[in-house]
Amino acid sequence: MPVLLMSRGDTQAKDLLRRVIEARYGYQPPVIETLRITMRGRIPTKIGPLSLNAQMEITAYFRFSSTVRFDITVRFLGIPLQRINVGYDGTTVYRKQGDTVTILEGESSPYRSFLWAAAGFFLTPLGEHFVELSSTGEHSFDAKNIQNGDVASLQLHPDNRLDKVQVSSPSAANDQQQIFTLGLNRDRVLINDLAFPTQVTASWKGITYTLAPVSAEVNPPLQDALFTLQQ
Repeated sequence: MPVLLMSRGDTQAKDLLRRVIEARYGYQPPVIETLRITMRGRIPTKIGPLSLNAQMEITAYFRFSSTVRFDITVRFLGIPLQRINVGYDGTTVYRKQGDTVTILEGESSPYRSFLWAAAGFFLTPLGEHFVELSSTGEHSFDAKNIQNGDVASLQLHPDNRLDKVQVSSPSAANDQQQIFTLGLNRDRVLINDLAFPTQVTASWKGITYTLAPVSAEVNPPLQDALFTLQQ
């Protein structure tokens, strides 16, 4: 049975979304309303005068398509160098280091973009009624969130597997657009019955992170306090 979509837009773009969903999940894709995912990888880090690759673990909590939280730990040789918690509740960005929670003024746009890029990564949130699809090529299309104007650009391989997702966001410091990119390799792994690429590259502000998913839970109960860093 073909994947059913509620999103609006041109026929070619809808067909591309349907095909890329089927390539990832088959004919019975999951309904993803909330998600918890943990990924591990490496990040360029300066330790004194040295530039080294440190280990990074990110646990992300998504409530599509409005809120997101990242819990980030950076280690070198197993020793924690940095722990950061960042939450976005749909309007405000919160950051926690130690026991102190601060509000990051003017930072909501990048985190909203991260959230929409994740919607493109997991694909099925793009089938909602508030999404407008438009084809941009034989194997590419844009997905616009008509509630806030965010646009995710998706590029597919010829076999309909997802190649990359890009979302642009205005810089908090100026009006220049910054590009957030997620690149997916072609190999797949099942984690808790959910299909993932075995490796993801995330690029932002000139830094590229290489990450691998290690655990995931679909539709866990997520309370509002989680995204304001109160729990």
